[in-house]
Parts: sequence; structure tokens; C-alpha cells
Amino acid sequence: MMGVKLCFLLFVLVVDCYCQEPTVETKIGTIQGIQSNKTFRNNVYTTNAYLGIPYSKPPVGDMRFKRPLPYGNLTSPFNATNYGSPCPQMQYPVFGMHSTNEDCLFLNVFVPTATSDREERHAVMIWVHGGGLISGSGQLTPGEILAAYGNVIVVTINYRLGVFGFLNIGDERAQGNMGLWDQREAMLWVIENIASFGGDVDRITIFGESAGAVSVNVHSLYPPNKGLFHQVISQSGSARSNFGSSSPQTALARYLGCDISTSDAIFECLKKVSPEDYVNLQQQFAMDSIKFGEITFIETIDGDLIKRFPLDTIRDAFRNRSPEVEFMQSLAYINGLNGNEGLSNLIMMANGPLNDVRINKTTMDNSLIPMMLPFVFPGHEVPHHVLKNIALEYTNWTNPDDATEMFVKYAGDVAYNVESAELRNLHAKGDASRTWVYSFDAVIDQHMLPTPDWATKANHADDLAPIFGYQMDYKEAFNISNYQPPAWELDLSERMMTFWTNFAKYGNPSGNDTVRWPEFELDSMKHLVLDKTDSIEARQYAREVSFWREVVPGLLEANADCGKEPKHGTASSAINVFTYSRYCSILFFTFLLFSII
Repeated sequence: MMGVKLCFLLFVLVVDCYCQEPTVETKIGTIQGIQSNKTFRNNVYTTNAYLGIPYSKPPVGDMRFKRPLPYGNLTSPFNATNYGSPCPQMQYPVFGMHSTNEDCLFLNVFVPTATSDREERHAVMIWVHGGGLISGSGQLTPGEILAAYGNVIVVTINYRLGVFGFLNIGDERAQGNMGLWDQREAMLWVIENIASFGGDVDRITIFGESAGAVSVNVHSLYPPNKGLFHQVISQSGSARSNFGSSSPQTALARYLGCDISTSDAIFECLKKVSPEDYVNLQQQFAMDSIKFGEITFIETIDGDLIKRFPLDTIRDAFRNRSPEVEFMQSLAYINGLNGNEGLSNLIMMANGPLNDVRINKTTMDNSLIPMMLPFVFPGHEVPHHVLKNIALEYTNWTNPDDATEMFVKYAGDVAYNVESAELRNLHAKGDASRTWVYSFDAVIDQHMLPTPDWATKANHADDLAPIFGYQMDYKEAFNISNYQPPAWELDLSERMMTFWTNFAKYGNPSGNDTVRWPEFELDSMKHLVLDKTDSIEARQYAREVSFWREVVPGLLEANADCGKEPKHGTASSAINVFTYSRYCSILFFTFLLFSII
């Protein structure tokens, strides 16, 4: 009998903990959520979670490849106690959740039960997930602990991925960047409805990691977004130099057996192809990097949200002000990178255990350096002697034959570090800009991506777990069970959640705390290093920016000048040729010397 009573008591406790149903009255109807209790460091944190709320009409049928439209009124009361479907994607090793459901434009709202820090309402943080624009969903990073620990409202969102989110055929039938427009539609939903949840529309921060960081940077360069958000956190991503410029739809259509004789035939076929066929094709090509790359869709120039490559806008703005950059500089901004982003690129070199991967100097110089240069100089052929100069810059002179670690350094610089540093430098140039920079160096026990044992700094995506209080869906996303982070990681998580939510609440990550995170200024270039013990360092990637934005372009310009013939037809033409050649040699030597000092 005692056992029956105990079981009944446990049942009542479970019902009390997980089945209470908070409701909120909104413009679009009554929304019924669920009270959630999550444990972090032996403390129970309570939030009201409203899950799977549709913010856009389903992008199916004639709405496939179209920009999103507001969902409108909900059935009332709307049951918001379960996550909505992820957008179509294959099951990836990281961030992936297998789905073939195009009705996927949902968001989730996590509201702390504590009194807001200001009488007028809670600050709001909108999370844009990463995953290369081909995978991920809002539910992989549950917001309960971040919301409750930092006393802010956290919103996570889904957006269209792959061909469904980024097909661009150049006209109104599919103009590209639908996934980015989905993100903006979710922001508009927040502006219209978050006050009903106790949110402050004048304190909205957008933040994202990897492709999510690229996305929030794109939104920060779009002046019509003024008022939708006020602060930006960019984690491991920037405004890229080389967005999609090819036409992967032709390759995709061919692999799907479509008629590819005309662009109209391709579009009509892709409009009718089933999500299952597309996801199955992704799965089929998952281990073939060339074929997979041929069917990968990313951001493109759509003439509205993205009118030109964002990095071109950024580089021009160092000389000429533009409305895009003025808007970006008006936003408080945190820009950060993980200590060794390039470790994520080492996976493609592995045929076995990652610890056994070794890259020799010949492979590095002749294959890997040219392969990744389109990240920096899209559409440009780089001459051999310039490639040689780059190879010298990325040589480990204590052991020049082993290029493994230098490849990781090179991959991180060209894919992440230089562009991110350039963006934060430009932001800090604004007359009233407030900029903070960090490096997440901590080598956590359980990496998000495969990582060699010799890594001395954090890999790409390692910052996600501490940011969300170790509440990520490890089993679903990473096939990791029973992860127990050590105490120092939980300490780090507390500090990071405090910094991030302070920024959302006060516009300053240090808030009113005694630990100070100095603002980034161009004369001192101080940044915070997040590790077992935090510290302050300076001039992160200053040399790399100088090399890639001054030295290498100088070499390319010198090469172009040297390719021009001197004037002929005078008695001194032979001397002119000799002098000109000598001038070019001296010029190249000067750049070479500067780059290896």
C-alpha cells in the first residue's frame, strides 16, 4: 500500500513539475504553453515555454520558394506544448534532425518566471541557429536555462534550409535568401507579439553561431531592419566575401532526373520534387564532398536584402560611408571567434582517426592553399609566386615538413578569422559605436565536432553548450549520452550566460558586475579570452588582417602592373625593360620580406 501511495505522490510531483499550462493572451489568440523546470548546478530553474508557434504561412504548394507571409491568427487556444517540425534536412553528425516536412516555420518562446530586471518588461534574445544553411532547428538549443539564469526572454526559430531556403533563379519565382527572409519574418512576429509575453520591444538582441552569425550580420547591414533589434552577437561567423554565385539548381535537377534543357524546365521540376527525394539525394551524396557541394545552396545577391557581397560593402566603407554600415555601427555589437576555428576543416582530411591525420608541406602548398583561396579572393586566379608567398606565411619553421597545424591555422584564417576581424574593426570606427570582442579558447571535455587530442584551443561550435547552460539535445544532435561537464566548464557557462544576458539587458556585457570586459577600440584592440580563467589580450588577428588585406593584395597588384609592357619605340626601350623588370623584382621582394618578418 505504501508503494502505491509513493507512486501516486511521484505522479503528482511529475504532473506539477511538467504539466502546468501557463497561458498568454496575444493579438493572434490565446497561446497555451508548458511550465518547464530544468536543473543547472543542482538548482532548479523555472520557465514558461511556448513551443512550436507558427510565425509564417506554411511554405508549401505555390508558396514553395516564395518569401514568407505572416501566419495570422491562431486557433484559440493554441496548444504550444511541443516543438514544431524541423525544416527538410538529412541527419547530419552535428545539428541535424532528419525531416522531410516543409511546414516547418515555427518559433519557441522561453519566458522566465522571475520578475523582470526593469519594471517595463524583460529584455529579449532571438537565436538564429547554425548548420551551414543546410541543417539545424530551434529546438536543438533549448532556451530554458539561458532565459531563467539571465532573466531574459529567449526566442529560438526554424527557417528554411537548402534548396527550399536559398534557390535563386533570378526572378520573382525564386529570388533566393528565403531562409533569411524567414528569419526576418520571425523578428517581425516578435515585434508584434512579444509584449504579450512580457518582452520589451526596445531591448531586442539577435544572436547566432556559424551560419547563424553570418545571418545576423547580414540583417545588421539591412537598414530597413531598424527597430527590429538593437544589439547583435556574432559567434564564429561574419559577412562572407563569397556568397553563392553559381547555379546549383542545374546540378540538383540533373541528379533528380529533371529536364535541364531550359531554366523554366528546371524550375518547374524543382517546384514539384518531393522533399523526400531531395533529402535522400543529400544522404546519398553525404560522403562525396564534390557532389554534395554541387547541390548545396547558400545566400545569393537578391537585389533587396543582399544587393552586393557584404564584404565588398564592408571594405568600401573603410573609405566611404554607406547607409548599410551606418545602420550596422548604430547597433551595439559583440563579435567573437573560437580559438581554433580551422580544426573543423581537418575532418575532410581524415580517412581514419583524427589524431592520425598528418598533412605534408607539398599537399599543403600545392592543393590545400589553392583550394581555399576562393574564400578570400572569389573569382580571381592567384599567380604561382603569390601562392608561394602565402605558403611561406603558413609554414611551421620548427618542423616545416609537417603542415597539419598550419593547415588548421590557414583554414581558420581564410574561412573565419580575417573576415570577422575586419568586420569588428569597421564597427569600432563608428562615431558612437560600442563594440566588444572575445575569443573562446576553452578546450571543453566534449567537443561538438570531432577534434584531435592535440588541440590546445576550442574547435568550431564548442561555445554552444556553455551558452545554453548545457541544455542542448546532445543525443539527437550529436549522438552523445550522459555527458557530465566538469565544474570548471559550469563556471565558464555561468560567466558566459551572465555576459550574454547582461548585454541583452544593459547594452554592456559587464553589466554592473565587478568583472570588466573592456570595449574594443582600434588603438588598443583589447578583447576578452574565455577559458578556465578569463583574461584580457590585445590585437587578435591584427597580423593576419594585414597580411590578407594589404600584403597579398599588394602582391596581386604588383603582378598586374608587371604584366604590362613598357613603352617601346625609343632608343632607351631596352633600358626601360631592364629597369621595369628590376623594379618589379624589388617590389615583390619588399612584400615578401614584410610578410615573413
